Amino acid sequence: LKEHLQIALHHFNQTMEKLTDAYEIRLLYMRYFEFKKWETIAEEFKYTVRQVHNIHGRALQHLKHFI
Repeated sequence: LKEHLQIALHHFNQTMEKLTDAYEIRLLYMRYFEFKKWETIAEEFKYTVRQVHNIHGRALQHLKHFI
């Protein structure tokens, strides 16, 4: 299991390196590695939850091109 997680993390990091928008990268990291709630991320970004969801959606669309 540990080996599978390491491989998955390696692939994720390689894909993340292809993103260019700092907000998208930070948001994905906060959400999926720090397990922060949408509200917490929005507060830290000083954005609304809706804006954070929009950034997240854009980030996923960008990632889709690299997977």
